[in-house]
Amino acid sequence: MPVKLSNVRTSYKVRVYPTPEQATVLNCTLGCARLVWNKVLAWRKTRYRTGRLKTSYAETDRYLTELKRDPNLAFLSEVSCVPLQQTLRHQHTAFVNFFAGRARYPRYKSRQRKDFAVTSDGEKIANARRLAKRERNLARYQRRMARKQRGSSNRAKARAKVARAHRKVAASRADFLHKASARLVRDHDVVVIEDLNVKGMVRNRRLAKAISDCGWGEFRRQLEYKAARYGRHLIVIDRWYPSSKTCSACGHLLVELGLSTGRGVARRVAPCTTGMSTRPRTFWRQVLPCRPVEVTSDTRGPLGRSRHRNRNPSPRGPESPLASLRAESSQGSTVDAWGIPQRSGPRNA
Repeated sequence: MPVKLSNVRTSYKVRVYPTPEQATVLNCTLGCARLVWNKVLAWRKTRYRTGRLKTSYAETDRYLTELKRDPNLAFLSEVSCVPLQQTLRHQHTAFVNFFAGRARYPRYKSRQRKDFAVTSDGEKIANARRLAKRERNLARYQRRMARKQRGSSNRAKARAKVARAHRKVAASRADFLHKASARLVRDHDVVVIEDLNVKGMVRNRRLAKAISDCGWGEFRRQLEYKAARYGRHLIVIDRWYPSSKTCSACGHLLVELGLSTGRGVARRVAPCTTGMSTRPRTFWRQVLPCRPVEVTSDTRGPLGRSRHRNRNPSPRGPESPLASLRAESSQGSTVDAWGIPQRSGPRNA
């Protein structure tokens, strides 16, 4: 009897390393695809809400052409049309699956990328999201434990498996924090961080889990003792320093700055129209310039938090907090281009 052979499709997962120019094109294309998805989805909802009209793929394709003719959306024509049309196909398939009962109603797409840290040279340290990656397994182990009878040996085994899963998450997070803090301390003489109110941030029930998963408090603790061990300078900027509201070019101070104004790559506008950019970039432009400055006190509480806050800023506006290190240059120390004292001996590896 002849054997019937079946066709097997094999997929391969690869990782690409684009050049800066290619990364810019990819980011623009992905941003345009996200915009088209949200615009078309809102248009679909409006059509159905006002006239109970169903929308076909051909109609969405014609609406995309209308979007490209909009002067405010002319940048949609600067990227390839294939990803945008594929976005329409994906949305059409999503609605087909929804009406067939196989999936839920399509939702708007948003930027979910949150970096763990951003350095002064623009390097972005990606958030490891250790808990989020293992959250599904943790939930499954906890459900299994809940089904076991209390006091039984099977429940004890299930509890041990849950504890083991939590231990793996904690160990993975600690490994990431140690590697990131060690690299920053090893490669830089001066490390400047912002005094974040983590306890206040975790009060937001929608962001508490994500913020706690970052481990910013532990990251600061590791930076403090590693900088002291290897002779580096760690500067903690007071949390009341208005770095996000202050223009790094003209010194203009915004009266109010909400989360919607500074989220992601949102930009603020200053009278000079040149200094206000993304929040991390604005922060570093204010901290690094060589000019007379004031710093937070070195007197710290039990958690390393500064007890003294500068509530009487200079009438000239907010000042960069690197003066204490530059003041050492007047005592005959060797300084670099930023005015930071340098060690005379060899660098630690």
